[in-house]
Amino acid sequence: MSEEKYKTLNGYLNLCFNKLSILDELLLNNILNIDYICIKSLFYLDDMVLEDTSKKNNLTFNDIYKIAREIIESIDKQYLKDFDNLIPSGKLDFGYNGEYDVSEMVSHNDIKNINIARVFNYDDVLSLVHEFIHYTHKKKSYYSDIEYYLSEFLAIYFELYATNYLIKNLHVDSNELNINFRISDFKDCATSYSNYSLVLLAFHKFGNISSDTYKDLSKLSIDINKIEFDRICLGLLQDLSNIEKKYIFDNMYEDKPNDSLQDLLYQYFSDDYIYILGSAMAFFALENCNFEDIVYLNSIINNKEFETIDILYLLNKLGIDLNDELFVDKVFSSIYRFLGNNKVR
Repeated sequence: MSEEKYKTLNGYLNLCFNKLSILDELLLNNILNIDYICIKSLFYLDDMVLEDTSKKNNLTFNDIYKIAREIIESIDKQYLKDFDNLIPSGKLDFGYNGEYDVSEMVSHNDIKNINIARVFNYDDVLSLVHEFIHYTHKKKSYYSDIEYYLSEFLAIYFELYATNYLIKNLHVDSNELNINFRISDFKDCATSYSNYSLVLLAFHKFGNISSDTYKDLSKLSIDINKIEFDRICLGLLQDLSNIEKKYIFDNMYEDKPNDSLQDLLYQYFSDDYIYILGSAMAFFALENCNFEDIVYLNSIINNKEFETIDILYLLNKLGIDLNDELFVDKVFSSIYRFLGNNKVR
């Protein structure tokens, strides 16, 4: 890789790390541990067939709302007041004209809305439950580290809970659900993260990337040659360059861009690990954590006093130890049980 390409890569990384170093201490302090979780997970995932074989059905908007309401009530009746207000307040949009590519909870100036991109089966119910859990967060103007780290974990956990509820309590045919979606997404994020984690680690530990950085990694007992490290660097550079090109194109005619380039570069790194840990912890918690404890955590995640609590300490109190050598094995034990008769090993 040429010196000019190293310079360009370092420019992107310096811009991104200005934000990562402030907001993502969990990532930067656990780059190798998360990489280990990814690599060991991919060992399991490589043997799994994860196609979407779900069928469409004739669920109406009202059906989706009523079924999701029943599930929310089974989680915590206290949420019904907010849930019942979604439609009257105009805060729930089912995308009647197919205008949404993804389902999401959007928050701007403390005003929250849920947009559902319909796929026309029971996955629409799961999307509504997932996004409503996000809706129960961010109720204050501040957005704490704990909420940031745990928001996806909680939303995915209750999405998985909702999947089990549909099949066990409402006798929904699993063919009317993309039962593999969350596992497939976990695989995609783990693959993406493992493709750049060593560059992230090297930059964090040693500063700007150079032609000799691969030698520095030996100080961390990481054996990698120059050809392989340059391949990883080049792949990351191409991804970040594409983000900049899209940013320039999307904002060519905009007076005020919606997101800065720094925000988009930052999101590239932050999204993967949040979904990796969120998915792994959610599957683990299904089998190994107390349901009432997770419900309680969701109810207090906005509390001011949780802004400074240590995330690993809190997870350990729940029974989740990310440093446990058997953590990934326990995650996949739970995944296999979750899949039930649909699992493919």
